[in-house]
Amino acid sequence: MKIVDKELNFLIWVLGKRIYYEPSMIRHEVANLNISRLLRLSLRNHALYYILSVLSSKEYADELSINYRILVYKIHKLIKMYYNRLIDILDWIVKTLDGTEYLIIKTYLKYPKIPNDIDIIARDSLSCCKKLLKNGAKLVHYKPNVELVLAKDKIIIHLHKRITWTGGMEIFDDNFLWKSEREVYHEGIKIPVPNYEADLLMHIGHSIFENLFIDLPTIMYIFHLERYVNIKDLLEQTKRYKWQKSFLLVVNLIDKVHSAIYSYPSPLYEIVKDMKSFNSLDIKFPLFLTKKYIIYAFIEKRIIAYPLVKIKDTIGALLSSESYRKITFKPPEAKILEEAK
Repeated sequence: MKIVDKELNFLIWVLGKRIYYEPSMIRHEVANLNISRLLRLSLRNHALYYILSVLSSKEYADELSINYRILVYKIHKLIKMYYNRLIDILDWIVKTLDGTEYLIIKTYLKYPKIPNDIDIIARDSLSCCKKLLKNGAKLVHYKPNVELVLAKDKIIIHLHKRITWTGGMEIFDDNFLWKSEREVYHEGIKIPVPNYEADLLMHIGHSIFENLFIDLPTIMYIFHLERYVNIKDLLEQTKRYKWQKSFLLVVNLIDKVHSAIYSYPSPLYEIVKDMKSFNSLDIKFPLFLTKKYIIYAFIEKRIIAYPLVKIKDTIGALLSSESYRKITFKPPEAKILEEAK
């Protein structure tokens, strides 16, 4: 499948090169792109800050018109101030929680992402909370046995006791998360993150049961994780928690995206090669899960309470699909720009 959208082509190319592999497609020149459309597409895919950084670099800046160059520099400078504050808080967390068992989750995706908040899971969340509060954080909200919400310099920190979604939904064993955890460098800071299998299951589970879509950087990061996972562990955990078929349907969908971008199957192709997807693939990002995926996932997981808690998003997605979610979905970069007006 050929990707004819020039702006999407460029976004795929730069994100693929950063997170996974350089795509086999020929990259379109910046001078031939609709920059306004590229920025909007990047914003909707949680990649605006990174694309602004790319366009501001010596390699690409000279290809921009003078007006767009000024615009790119201006927006990049604005969001970079927030990003630097975010990295400072991440560094503060690492130093404050030194000697504590914890993991940073859903924040590290191998590119400079602007998250809505920083998510932490800890063996002893109350002890971690006390350390963070003692060193300058403020308590914003407390959900017993679920999470503590803190803030430091206007950056929200979610401190979790375990991985669940609204309604207490679980997707794998608690101990599974702490098996062979990794350490990675993010902007020069060494941070603890989950093992490859738990990381992959969290991102796919979050896409199915929470977001109802997968953005382009997350797809690329899933491609990256797939190279290292133990397939047996994935299948055991998804079967035990009653979402194996939903998991495989989304892995199959992701495999089709991989084939469209790289012209060869994804690392997990072998476990989905005999499956049929619900619909033909239309390469658009974010990749919104269709009604059939959502309904199947809720039925397989035997979920009743959860869709009622998220009734607005769930019914909106089922009734009007992508059009509804385009209205309700707001990336964090958009919030930063709105606050700066």
